[in-house]
Amino acid sequence: MKNLVKTIAAVIALTSSFGVAFAVPSVDKSTDMPGWVRISVSDEYSVYANFGKLKKQGNKMEIFWLSDFNEAQTTTPIPYLSMLTLSEINCTESLMRTKKLVWFGGNMAGGETLHEKDLSNNPKWIQIVDGSVSRKLFNLGCVK
Repeated sequence: MKNLVKTIAAVIALTSSFGVAFAVPSVDKSTDMPGWVRISVSDEYSVYANFGKLKKQGNKMEIFWLSDFNEAQTTTPIPYLSMLTLSEINCTESLMRTKKLVWFGGNMAGGETLHEKDLSNNPKWIQIVDGSVSRKLFNLGCVK
């Protein structure tokens, strides 16, 4: 849990630190969230991706993914239970950058929207690391 909290804090502070390795089991279709696919699960959180809203243009794609926590996260001034991320992935160069972050008071992007951060002009690309959520998104969205 401490590593996950540090990871979320880094995301907030650096706005693009997604090269952290997470356990990534096989893909599991979520029955309670149409369009969302669970791509990672642990005792403390699950990560979902929305492949129904995936946008591809040339060698790049944009994808929404959701970190859903079992307990409120206190790495921000206001505790949150889920965080929605819009990421852009360069399928040719295996790079990723964050374009938007939204924190929610409830699970699965429910409850009150606590904070939004627009990073659409974020110039920082991060190398996609094997074993990470970003690698899972890359494999599911870029690899044919």
